[in-house]
Amino acid sequence: MNLLRAEWIKSKSVLSTWVLLAIALVITLGMAGLMSYLQTLDIEDANGDSAQMEFSAGDMVASTFGSFPSMLVWVVAIVLICGEYRSGTIKNVFAVAPRRWDVYLVKTGFFIVAGAVISFVFTFLALILTYLVTGSDSLAPWSGDALLANLRFTAYMAIAMVAMVGISFLLRNVAGTITLVIGWVFIIESVLSNLPRIGDAIGSWMPFQNGMAWAMDSAGSEFTKSLDNPANILWFLAFALLLWVGGLFALYKRDA
Repeated sequence: MNLLRAEWIKSKSVLSTWVLLAIALVITLGMAGLMSYLQTLDIEDANGDSAQMEFSAGDMVASTFGSFPSMLVWVVAIVLICGEYRSGTIKNVFAVAPRRWDVYLVKTGFFIVAGAVISFVFTFLALILTYLVTGSDSLAPWSGDALLANLRFTAYMAIAMVAMVGISFLLRNVAGTITLVIGWVFIIESVLSNLPRIGDAIGSWMPFQNGMAWAMDSAGSEFTKSLDNPANILWFLAFALLLWVGGLFALYKRDA
């Protein structure tokens, strides 16, 4: 419990945590408001025929919190973990808790729960805004489709946080880790998926695309080129666990 309490104190005492989360919330609500406004315009242009103009709950969740704000939450975890190596405070942690396994588990559990809670709350607020603007029952956060989409993305964020913990302990450098994560998710996976000839073969194995496809309930679509459900989320989980085990191995093999 002392380790968990220490993680909470450290996370809330770092100014960048609150700045990044505030930016993530503003972007989430801003995207929700923009998409809701566009949907109302589409419905008006369609003379009330909203059957083909309405965003699905999965599209709304992925386009609001699941676009850039989720990446900011990953950055928070990276900054907090790698920042301890940069400042040298990780040595004090291991002095208090010599068993590194305990420290690793506590950090992993803390960031999993934090990422899942932030994802659920921010998405819930975004869905409330879309419901108030559009009046669409399918986008109400307590409705079946919207609640399922929120829970799916919450699970996706929890698994992603496992990967963030692992890669942070592997690299131990704030700038390098953030650059690699952003480059991999937004550039490398997209480029590899669209390469001529080999794109179709390797595009289905992009881990974050598979995780997002599961969160959006669009497995096997031509756009994501993901594996079928539930193989896509299982592959994403396996990839995250591989990074997590790598981080644990690095923790024991390299000096703190």
